[in-house]
Amino acid sequence: ILNADCRVVRMRVLANLANSEDNKVTMFEHGGLVESVLKIATLDLSDSAREFASAALMDLASCPYNQVPMARSDKLLGTLVKLAVIDDKAETREFAVTGLQNLAYAKENRKR
Repeated sequence: ILNADCRVVRMRVLANLANSEDNKVTMFEHGGLVESVLKIATLDLSDSAREFASAALMDLASCPYNQVPMARSDKLLGTLVKLAVIDDKAETREFAVTGLQNLAYAKENRKR
Protein backbone atom coordinates (compact mmCIF):
# COMPACT_ATOMS: atom_id res chain seq x y z
CA ILE A 1 0.00 0.00 0.00
CA LEU A 2 1.37 3.39 -1.01
CA ASN A 3 1.62 6.15 1.52
CA ALA A 4 -0.53 9.25 1.01
CA ASP A 5 2.26 11.37 -0.47
CA CYS A 6 2.98 8.76 -3.15
CA ARG A 7 -0.70 8.52 -4.06
CA VAL A 8 -0.95 12.31 -4.34
CA VAL A 9 2.10 12.51 -6.61
CA ARG A 10 0.83 9.69 -8.82
CA MET A 11 -2.61 11.26 -9.13
CA ARG A 12 -1.00 14.62 -9.91
CA VAL A 13 1.01 13.01 -12.72
CA LEU A 14 -2.15 11.40 -14.12
CA ALA A 15 -4.03 14.69 -13.90
CA ASN A 16 -1.21 16.47 -15.73
CA LEU A 17 -1.16 13.79 -18.43
CA ALA A 18 -4.95 13.96 -18.81
CA ASN A 19 -4.65 17.70 -19.41
CA SER A 20 -2.94 17.06 -22.75
CA GLU A 21 -5.27 16.55 -25.73
CA ASP A 22 -2.90 13.92 -27.11
CA ASN A 23 -3.38 11.71 -24.04
CA LYS A 24 -7.12 11.88 -23.31
CA VAL A 25 -8.32 9.03 -25.56
CA THR A 26 -5.35 6.78 -24.83
CA MET A 27 -5.77 7.21 -21.09
CA PHE A 28 -9.53 6.61 -21.22
CA GLU A 29 -9.08 3.45 -23.29
CA HIS A 30 -6.29 2.07 -21.07
CA GLY A 31 -7.73 -0.88 -19.21
CA GLY A 32 -8.19 -0.24 -15.52
CA LEU A 33 -6.91 3.34 -15.45
CA VAL A 34 -10.27 5.08 -15.07
CA GLU A 35 -11.36 2.44 -12.56
CA SER A 36 -8.25 3.16 -10.47
CA VAL A 37 -8.84 6.92 -10.64
CA LEU A 38 -12.45 6.37 -9.55
CA LYS A 39 -11.24 4.29 -6.60
CA ILE A 40 -8.92 7.08 -5.44
CA ALA A 41 -11.66 9.69 -6.01
CA THR A 42 -14.13 7.69 -3.95
CA LEU A 43 -12.11 6.10 -1.18
CA ASP A 44 -8.84 7.95 -0.61
CA LEU A 45 -8.55 9.82 2.67
CA SER A 46 -6.17 12.41 1.18
CA ASP A 47 -7.92 15.60 0.06
CA SER A 48 -5.17 16.23 -2.48
CA ALA A 49 -5.37 12.75 -4.00
CA ARG A 50 -9.14 13.19 -4.47
CA GLU A 51 -8.57 16.66 -5.93
CA PHE A 52 -6.17 15.36 -8.58
CA ALA A 53 -8.43 12.39 -9.32
CA SER A 54 -11.29 14.81 -9.86
CA ALA A 55 -9.09 16.95 -12.12
CA ALA A 56 -8.09 13.90 -14.18
CA LEU A 57 -11.73 12.89 -14.64
CA MET A 58 -12.64 16.45 -15.62
CA ASP A 59 -9.91 16.56 -18.25
CA LEU A 60 -10.77 13.14 -19.65
CA ALA A 61 -14.41 14.27 -19.88
CA SER A 62 -13.41 17.30 -21.93
CA CYS A 63 -12.59 15.07 -24.91
CA PRO A 64 -15.61 14.64 -27.23
CA TYR A 65 -14.56 11.05 -28.01
CA ASN A 66 -14.72 10.12 -24.31
CA GLN A 67 -17.92 11.92 -23.37
CA VAL A 68 -20.55 9.38 -24.42
CA PRO A 69 -18.83 6.28 -23.03
CA MET A 70 -17.94 8.08 -19.80
CA ALA A 71 -21.55 9.19 -19.30
CA ARG A 72 -22.72 5.58 -19.68
CA SER A 73 -20.86 4.67 -16.51
CA ASP A 74 -23.12 4.99 -13.48
CA LYS A 75 -20.11 4.58 -11.24
CA LEU A 76 -18.28 7.46 -12.92
CA LEU A 77 -21.32 9.73 -12.81
CA GLY A 78 -21.98 8.81 -9.19
CA THR A 79 -18.39 9.55 -8.27
CA LEU A 80 -18.47 12.99 -9.90
CA VAL A 81 -21.77 13.82 -8.18
CA LYS A 82 -20.43 12.66 -4.82
CA LEU A 83 -17.28 14.75 -5.23
CA ALA A 84 -19.31 17.76 -6.35
CA VAL A 85 -21.67 17.59 -3.39
CA ILE A 86 -19.77 16.41 -0.35
CA ASP A 87 -16.01 16.82 -0.81
CA ASP A 88 -14.42 19.22 1.67
CA LYS A 89 -12.09 20.86 -0.85
CA ALA A 90 -13.55 23.56 -3.11
CA GLU A 91 -11.16 22.73 -5.96
CA THR A 92 -12.26 19.09 -5.95
CA ARG A 93 -15.91 20.11 -6.07
CA GLU A 94 -15.21 22.55 -8.91
CA PHE A 95 -13.36 19.92 -10.97
CA ALA A 96 -16.22 17.45 -10.45
CA VAL A 97 -18.88 19.96 -11.52
CA THR A 98 -16.83 20.89 -14.56
CA GLY A 99 -16.45 17.20 -15.40
CA LEU A 100 -20.23 16.79 -15.30
CA GLN A 101 -20.61 19.89 -17.48
CA ASN A 102 -18.12 18.43 -19.95
CA LEU A 103 -20.12 15.21 -20.15
CA ALA A 104 -23.35 17.15 -20.70
CA TYR A 105 -21.82 18.85 -23.72
CA ALA A 106 -22.44 15.80 -25.94
CA LYS A 107 -26.02 15.88 -27.23
CA GLU A 108 -26.30 12.10 -26.78
CA ASN A 109 -25.72 12.56 -23.06
CA ARG A 110 -28.52 15.05 -22.52
CA LYS A 111 -31.20 12.39 -22.50
CA ARG A 112 -30.96 9.06 -20.82
